[in-house]
Amino acid sequence: MLRTGLPAENNCLMEDLKKFEILIVEDEKELCAALKQVLSKNHRCCVDTAFSVDQAFAAIDQKEYALILCDYKLGEERDGLDILFHAKAKNPHIITILMTGYGTATLATRAVAEGVYDYITKPFKSIMDVRNVVDRGLNYYSLLIRYNKKVKDATIQKELLKETLLKVKRTEEILDSLTE
Repeated sequence: MLRTGLPAENNCLMEDLKKFEILIVEDEKELCAALKQVLSKNHRCCVDTAFSVDQAFAAIDQKEYALILCDYKLGEERDGLDILFHAKAKNPHIITILMTGYGTATLATRAVAEGVYDYITKPFKSIMDVRNVVDRGLNYYSLLIRYNKKVKDATIQKELLKETLLKVKRTEEILDSLTE
């Protein structure tokens, strides 16, 4: 199990994390590199980076990510929320985490209301705090995917049972018609 600061029963297995793709969108290249190093250390996750809204849109359009860690202010007309909306449109289950050095209660409230999983203010107390938020986000994503798979499997089983019962009923009808 990973050491994420969460109770052991809530942690993802290392194997679960290996299959996840993460996109970091940050225009400060040094911070982006540090985040990538921490999140990909020991092959924990596959991490891609983007330094602008356009690069982020292109990456999102090419690959399905489990989580996006995105700066709010990217020095452009569009901001981090635009990236997160674009990602949610492609994959509604994606975990989105917004980072900002311009944090306000209004922005935090808006971000969470718009579906952002978590909101982190910069400067960070520790880059490991970011890793812990990402780990919690990936754990949530893992549980969400597992739940959706079980629901889908249960729905398929229900449909299969319904079809089987219809087949049995039809077989009974055929047998009844033969005995008449």
